[in-house]
Amino acid sequence: MKFKISFKIFENENVEEMELNGAGGYFSIALELLLSRRDMSNYAFLGIKFTPKNIKSLNIRVNISLDEDEILSDNIAMKSDTVFLGIPNEYAEAIIDTTNKVVREHSLFSCGDLEFFMGAHGEIGSSKFSFSKVTEILLKLFVIEPENKSNNQIENLVKSGL
Repeated sequence: MKFKISFKIFENENVEEMELNGAGGYFSIALELLLSRRDMSNYAFLGIKFTPKNIKSLNIRVNISLDEDEILSDNIAMKSDTVFLGIPNEYAEAIIDTTNKVVREHSLFSCGDLEFFMGAHGEIGSSKFSFSKVTEILLKLFVIEPENKSNNQIENLVKSGL
């Protein structure tokens, strides 16, 4: 299956916070992704924040949007799609399932709070698949050193998950 991959990454600007040294800082990253073939597209935009805490668990939270009235005009989705801010409930389920799977398989996170705090979805071009892929890629980006995050490495993470 051949896909055209388009993406944008947004990270917090303070590199010291990205080291997750447990000093009360947090790490946040967002990924906007479009996987497109001739006959379909899968768009998702998702942002997560991890706050290390001195507790014995990883708390996962997804902020769900109940309405679709705010349009995100600056996006990389197909021109024929309308992108709305927010994470619908059906995609939140895919985010939680994927997070549980990736965290169990890779032991990526120490204890603390993992919050999916922002997102956007296409009216016709989003799916559970696209939100699952974005979730998986974002979680794996947490373990890559900031200076090693190249477009090529991110593209390889995307391709390896397809």
